[in-house]
Amino acid sequence: MIAEYDDNTNALKARYVHGPGVDAPIVQYDYSAPSSFTRSWYITDQKGSITGRTNAAGTSLSVNSYSLYGQPDAANVGRFQNTGQINTEVSSTRLL
Repeated sequence: MIAEYDDNTNALKARYVHGPGVDAPIVQYDYSAPSSFTRSWYITDQKGSITGRTNAAGTSLSVNSYSLYGQPDAANVGRFQNTGQINTEVSSTRLL
């Protein structure tokens, strides 16, 4: 995924920059207005799982963790999760 748009206004909400590998998000741009954005950087582990995000100053915005088998913790946040893939869960039951 490279971008998200608002369902009602079709305004750009977020843009994602990926690295050379598959499922390798590097940077997220969140748009509060058409010409105004904030940038955050993805932090990954050796498997490519998203373990956190920082702002441009390096301050931690979120920390994610996973079970030994890659199950995301219930407190994880963000669009991308285990091995950098898009989190597609749609309910609190954690079912797809």
